[in-house]
Amino acid sequence: MNDTAMPQITPDYVHWFRNSAPYINTHRGKTFVIMFGGEAVNHPNFSNLIHDFALLHSLGIKLVLVHGARPQIEKNLAKFEFDSPLHNDIRVTPREAMPTILEAVGAIRLQIEAQLSMGLANSQCMAHVSMLYPGTSLQRDLMVSEMVLTTR
Repeated sequence: MNDTAMPQITPDYVHWFRNSAPYINTHRGKTFVIMFGGEAVNHPNFSNLIHDFALLHSLGIKLVLVHGARPQIEKNLAKFEFDSPLHNDIRVTPREAMPTILEAVGAIRLQIEAQLSMGLANSQCMAHVSMLYPGTSLQRDLMVSEMVLTTR
């Protein structure tokens, strides 16, 4: 067996791991609502975040993921030459642009779900992770509140 295949377990690592146990036990069964923007999905480190989400889930933490899609939506709107201005930081979308927006949001959803399904080996992460999709702030707040209440 190759010595480099197994990481070295040092006394510092063992100490760190033992000290993390109370936090794991405290948060097991709790619900975490994690909200992130569309910029995070485009970031090269996003796959590491997904792995961290899967790890949290494997430790018994219930997850509700709420993702944004502004950069992806803006890219699609520009590609199809739709005008969709922002008013008080909320998009005002003409009806004819909705398929373009839904395409951008759907692509993000598929990307996140695909990465979650590859999360930790044998974690069955997708079976228990709730995902919410972009909408107005009020819709998002109401949906998050409802999801948190129903997962208790």
